[in-house]
Amino acid sequence: MARTVFIFLTLILLFSCSDPQKKPIKIAINPWPGYEFLYLAQHLDLYNKANLQVEIIQVSTLADGQRAYLNGHVDGFASTLVEAVQVEAHGAPPVEIVLLADYSNGGDVILANKTFTSINDLKGATIGCEVNSLGLYFLARALEKYNLSISDVSVKHVEQSQGLDALNSKEIDAFISSPPYSLKVLADPQYQQIFSSAAIPSEILDVVSISKTVLIANPDLKAKLQHVWTLALDYHKQHPDKANQVMAQREGITIEEFEDTLNDLKILDMSEQRAIVKTNRVSELALSVCHTLTQVNSISSDCAHTEHIINMKTF
Repeated sequence: MARTVFIFLTLILLFSCSDPQKKPIKIAINPWPGYEFLYLAQHLDLYNKANLQVEIIQVSTLADGQRAYLNGHVDGFASTLVEAVQVEAHGAPPVEIVLLADYSNGGDVILANKTFTSINDLKGATIGCEVNSLGLYFLARALEKYNLSISDVSVKHVEQSQGLDALNSKEIDAFISSPPYSLKVLADPQYQQIFSSAAIPSEILDVVSISKTVLIANPDLKAKLQHVWTLALDYHKQHPDKANQVMAQREGITIEEFEDTLNDLKILDMSEQRAIVKTNRVSELALSVCHTLTQVNSISSDCAHTEHIINMKTF
């Protein structure tokens, strides 16, 4: 009897000391063609095949993805470099960039009524954008290209899903947007594009960032995510029609529209990503982004944290 009790207690001790089932790594993504390859990987069950527990959390906007991380609801998020730079300045746990998804090369746009033909016409106008994410930075860079500044315009916070309504009601004169939301605005003939990210080539970088604490606890996570990214891109090359159908359907746009939007960005494979990282371009761009964000009072920071936002040695 004593022996039986001893064995029973030993088993309880063994089970209590064993590693608990790891929770899935939650990554927030919002609608944007470059991020859809993360969803495509989930659709193809590539995470499980790589022995990686990842849960893709759908959010509506860049700001929503950042907010989900700030509130501790996700372990990482897909975003532009802007949101990745902001989070630590907002008091969130530090992140590390693990993927460079794409460069926007025309996908991010400023849309306006056809009475506005250029950025110069926006002086004194009211611009709608998501002020807590890419929008304000993108506006600042567009204005700078035309020797204007944020002080030359009025800025109103407008969510992506509300852009068309805000334009129609004359609450705003112009709107900063991206697919699929920009496609809905441009479907209305009274609006046109007056500026795009093609005018600031290679500057709007889309990335996937993960909490450094999570990366330390999961030392193989970064390499596995990069491997899954490669598999997703390979599938797209081999089966472009099938892949585009899956991704377009999730974006809520036609396959033709999705293919057109892909032409406005440069999807980066791992060899291209590593080549960019080796040039120190990401760190330099992160510092530049941070300085711009401080100038427009989006964050308060000495920008020192940007030096550690990417690990060149392990990329």
